[in-house]
Amino acid sequence: MSQIIFQNDIGTLKFSGDRSFQLAIYELLGLGTPEKTYQTRNYIDFDGQTTISSTFNPRTISMAFDITYGDVSEMSAKIYRIFSKGGTLYIDFKNKSRRIEVNQVSVDSFSSHGSSLRSFVVQFTCDNPYFSDNSPITKPCYETVKNICFDNEAQSWNLDTPTVWGTNNNDVILINSGDSLVYPLITVYSTGDADSNNGIELLRVNPDKPDEILQRFAITHALSDGEVISICFNQRSDINRRYIKSNLGTNLLNSRTEDSSLDNFFLVPGKNRIILNNLSYGNVISATVHYDNQYVEGVY
Repeated sequence: MSQIIFQNDIGTLKFSGDRSFQLAIYELLGLGTPEKTYQTRNYIDFDGQTTISSTFNPRTISMAFDITYGDVSEMSAKIYRIFSKGGTLYIDFKNKSRRIEVNQVSVDSFSSHGSSLRSFVVQFTCDNPYFSDNSPITKPCYETVKNICFDNEAQSWNLDTPTVWGTNNNDVILINSGDSLVYPLITVYSTGDADSNNGIELLRVNPDKPDEILQRFAITHALSDGEVISICFNQRSDINRRYIKSNLGTNLLNSRTEDSSLDNFFLVPGKNRIILNNLSYGNVISATVHYDNQYVEGVY
């Protein structure tokens, strides 16, 4: 059974294809591959055309549903109130869950002649045509693992010499299971004060040849004890979602090195390998990476 949830700060509406639901869907369109706009070129004395480029259009999702029981007037008022602004659409279908941000909503209702049902038709417009998972992917991308610890049961240290107290796991594999490039958010936590402003370096390398650097991003900043830095990458058109911020209130956008760009570090569909390096001493860092897979379809 499929279920759709629309949610914003006004409230939540739940729909289903099951007629036992109060809001029962009888038609749903727009969950497949969105339409494209093509740029073409024609040449004199040549038949046909040459396609130069293509881009996905904003996605339009249309849904028709009935109020099958309950106080129709009360539920109708709730529907109009919640649909008065955009929100998030969640779709559960079989074993798949997706979400998409809705920027525009238009809704209308009607009653079929001789029927007690109240029917609605709603159209959702999504500026970003891609669906994503219900929750972002979050994984550690820099953590320190203790190699020596005390065994309480044996009342002894598990010390095998020679060894080091701890090692840094800063080399991770990330899977982009979607259909498009995704731009990650990196969160870095500092314990202790760095001894220099050498900062941190983020690399995306060839998964099979780590010496082959595909992308690099670095900042020169001396991290302080308890500081948390958020580095948000995004495409060139989305300026508001590209930033480097500190929980200490510092805007670190100008701390980028000359060869670093917030719109040019991304994860490609498939397997990605990233390496995060702490280029300073005196502090210990940990870090997490967050990203949303981007899917061209909601269900199949």
